Amino acid sequence: MSRRLSLFVSCLCFFSLLTACSSDVAYVAPPTPVRVLSVGPLGSAANLAYSGVIDSEHSVNMAFDVQGYVSEILQVRDAAGVYRIVSQGDPVTKGQVLAVIDSKPYRDQENQAKAQVAQAKAELSNAAAQLKRYRALLDQDAVAKQEFDAVNTTHRTAKAQLDNAQASLAQTQYNLKHTRLTAPMDGVVVQRNIDQGSFVALGQVAFTIGGVGDFKVDFSVPASIVGRIRQGMNVTMTTQAYPGKVFRATVSAVASAANESRVFMVQARVNDPDKKLRIGMVSAVSLGLEPDTGASVAVPLEAVVRPPGDPNGYAVYVVSAQSGTTGVAKLRKVTLGNVRGKEVAVISGVHPKERVIVSGASVVADGKSVTIIP
Repeated sequence: MSRRLSLFVSCLCFFSLLTACSSDVAYVAPPTPVRVLSVGPLGSAANLAYSGVIDSEHSVNMAFDVQGYVSEILQVRDAAGVYRIVSQGDPVTKGQVLAVIDSKPYRDQENQAKAQVAQAKAELSNAAAQLKRYRALLDQDAVAKQEFDAVNTTHRTAKAQLDNAQASLAQTQYNLKHTRLTAPMDGVVVQRNIDQGSFVALGQVAFTIGGVGDFKVDFSVPASIVGRIRQGMNVTMTTQAYPGKVFRATVSAVASAANESRVFMVQARVNDPDKKLRIGMVSAVSLGLEPDTGASVAVPLEAVVRPPGDPNGYAVYVVSAQSGTTGVAKLRKVTLGNVRGKEVAVISGVHPKERVIVSGASVVADGKSVTIIP
């Protein structure tokens, strides 16, 4: 019996030892897989280029002063000689009819107003003749003063009704005239918002017309460069439509606040004496700025993160190798310079040939183990 008890106690101690040992074993997370890139030198190009879009510097929104259904839209001939409805990019001339609203309701209103004017004229003519007759009778004491006053009131009422009828006629003639929308200047169609047969409300913008040869380019720059851009600054611009052709432009406006994408909009007035440009063309704007003083290396934009607890700072994760493809992520705060394409200049914080995390930077933490993958 004592032998069995001894065996039971021995087994119990064994299982207790196993349990105690297992409870002391902590879970170790596997290293985070990341991709890295060696920090390279800053590009040799001194010019900073940004993508922009050509637009008209001065444009006019065209709207009907009346409402109705569109019966006609200007037709233009394309390169194949086929007529089509005028569209974005098509030139127009001052006074050219862009669109017409169905004028029948307004012609009917004009005819009705003309009839009311004719009737009011006839009534006024009769009232004037009767007033003349009663004035003569009054001078002869043949009628009472009250009777003359009543005829005089009738005359004044007839005159007021004629004035109202003539005002109504003028309004209908104005409406009829404005069923036709004409171009206010020589220009190009920036946008057409109506189609034939569509209903146009009063004041609805039907066309936007931009001036010919009166162009600007809109482009955006990051916060790191906006402080170096000033109004009146000369820049150059190229387009794919004219390879090798360089257009000169002058910065005319710089946004004082970033937009929702955290970039600043810049506008430059383009010199286009040969009238080659067209609205909507994509362009590359070169600012001609020198590289940042002290900046000698660059990192990919996707490597840059916000350091914990610092919403306004910038940092990267540098991998310190341990053995083979494993290492430890180290957070480095950095000072950034200009953006060049998909890279950003680094003024301080990293050195050439150090490896920064470019894929996985958002899921690692300072001091955590990583596995470098191809």
